[in-house]
Amino acid sequence: MPQDGDGQTSPSIAVPSRRGNRFLNHVMQRVLRQRVPHTAPSPWHTDIYYEEVRLHAPEDPRLGPYVMPLVTLRTNPCRWSANAGCVMCGYHLGANRDTVTDAHLVAQTEDAIRRLNPEVYPSLVVTSNGSFLDPAEVSDEVRPVLLRMLREAGFRFLVCETRPEYITVARLRAMAVAFSPSTAGGSGPHPLSLSFGLESCDDFIQQFCINKGRRRADYLDAFALLDKEGFSFDCYVLLGKPFLSAREDVEDALRTIRFAIDHGAGYVFVMVTNLVDYSLTGYLAERGRYRLPSLWRAVELLERLPEHYRRLVQVKGISHAPVPPNSYARSCDICTEHVKGVINFWNQTAEYEHLRSIFPCDCREAFRDREWGQSPALALPPRVLAEYETLAAELGVDLALIPSIELETLAAAEGWA
Repeated sequence: MPQDGDGQTSPSIAVPSRRGNRFLNHVMQRVLRQRVPHTAPSPWHTDIYYEEVRLHAPEDPRLGPYVMPLVTLRTNPCRWSANAGCVMCGYHLGANRDTVTDAHLVAQTEDAIRRLNPEVYPSLVVTSNGSFLDPAEVSDEVRPVLLRMLREAGFRFLVCETRPEYITVARLRAMAVAFSPSTAGGSGPHPLSLSFGLESCDDFIQQFCINKGRRRADYLDAFALLDKEGFSFDCYVLLGKPFLSAREDVEDALRTIRFAIDHGAGYVFVMVTNLVDYSLTGYLAERGRYRLPSLWRAVELLERLPEHYRRLVQVKGISHAPVPPNSYARSCDICTEHVKGVINFWNQTAEYEHLRSIFPCDCREAFRDREWGQSPALALPPRVLAEYETLAAELGVDLALIPSIELETLAAAEGWA
């Protein structure tokens, strides 16, 4: 038993394991996703969609505005999604729930090579429906084969997405040998980058609001290993987290951006929540207990960032997604497309003048008065517990699965009590 400052024995804090939050796991899997359709897209062809981005890292083969192809292999679902699930995610809806073999993944990579000219698209995001480094999605045997195929086809820089628990020295070195044999004998830098869905650097928010199943320390370990092995990395930060007020949400995103960049992230992508089927955010929105953030929240975030951090940040999730959502974040009927355009110009140029010249729509004042001006009566932990109790009553979930009030002690360490 731990001791307090007076040397007295104090109760242990019941911190959820890295397998996540039992209550949210149950809500996600036994209730919200029990009717997820059995998807089986062609395993011989891959999904490709495009994002307008800005490349600025020295290792990028091109700098400035760039249309980035995102090649999403039609793998089996994300293992975390299958066992638990993040409260807002819909990536699993594009997965193949039939068995996907190594031969299928080779064929999908050949399909991507046929459809993409490496002279036009030297940089690619190549990933799976969850974690490219998870052998349950992409086997350790076939992963180097796919990377070698892409290198021999002429592609020069790859970004792969993964959860931190699947990163090992053996996998990283096998990737370097396959895609960059000229740098594989040393510590890099390799023309390979890893991308993480960090979402929040706050353990309380990760566990009790997002159900990420990881902790800040897991990401720090992964960052250190990537640095040692010569790999760059980027992070996704969630904007529009459930249970938080708009101001709390932005403040958490600001802290998380600083955390990611201070620990070596070359890019930070702020992912604005959109609504997908079979998600907790969707369930809450249908009942009036959650709403998508206004696009002004993203603008507010960019304006509040110091320039040193802001120039490494781009905003995503407002108009593109591998699996189209039911709805995206908006401002109002008059200015939504204008605000999206400004954000997109920012993404491609990093010129603050785009934000300075944004149209002063009346709905921004309405956002400041309502969404931004909201001051919750309760601290975050009791708010979360109250919502859990409501969910348990609505969905018939055992109250015993709800974390005890001891989670408030954990929140105190994060500054939420």
